[in-house]
Amino acid sequence: MNHIIRFSFITLTSVVSGSFSAAAGVPTADDPAGRPNIIFVVADDMGFKDTGYSGNSVAKTPHLDRMAAEGLRLDSFCSAHGTCSPGRMAILTGRTPLRARMVTTVGPMQEGEVTVAAALKKAGYETGHFGKWGVGTGETHPLKVGFDKAVWSRGYFDIDAAFFVGDSDKRDERPVKTTGESSVAIMEIALDFIGRRAKGGRPFFAQICFGSPHAPHQAAGEFKRLYPDLPENEQNLWGEISGLDAAVGKLREELRGLGIADNTLLWFVSDNGG
Repeated sequence: MNHIIRFSFITLTSVVSGSFSAAAGVPTADDPAGRPNIIFVVADDMGFKDTGYSGNSVAKTPHLDRMAAEGLRLDSFCSAHGTCSPGRMAILTGRTPLRARMVTTVGPMQEGEVTVAAALKKAGYETGHFGKWGVGTGETHPLKVGFDKAVWSRGYFDIDAAFFVGDSDKRDERPVKTTGESSVAIMEIALDFIGRRAKGGRPFFAQICFGSPHAPHQAAGEFKRLYPDLPENEQNLWGEISGLDAAVGKLREELRGLGIADNTLLWFVSDNGG
């Protein structure tokens, strides 16, 4: 698995440096090389059998099913660790948790780790993090490791979630409150960033991290109602998964509406596989 994560990091840095000419997208005045936009979408504690396309007969995930059918599906992809923070650190850095000295959910990512956000920012990308962070504060705050903008929660979040908001030039961490399904709410915030950057012409990197389906499960009513014959605890579990599925569907729809879908690399993954 760690070779996969590391290869992903090297591949992305090669794309933005121009080493892979076949990856070049649509040139613009601001970005003559036409480098692709890059989006990571990360679920929280989602299992590999929690979607329709993976064979689950209960989960209603039409948007993820469609994405899997239309894109590249990695059925043997494994997380770097069985808990969320080390797994998230590996996604950000391409480093194995043991080598990076981060093997528990307690404690921050080590100072000095180079994130994909920092590499892309150096290559001229605008960068934003939205949702769960989970790899520390202080010197490993998202705005100190390569993100221009962050709307973030230190840990998992649920329905009617609250976040901190900050920019790299003024890290004041203003609080913001959302209502309703948390995955949809954080996606709406991320889409504002994406829409503004798409109109600007420069390539962007956005990391969107849901708080679902981390326990305890609390789904919005509209998604619980998709599972009327199940006990309430299962309505909440599968409702959260359908909520994040709806958020992914909204993202794909918006990318098409902005005219940038064909020049955007979109990844969906879980932090630790459930």
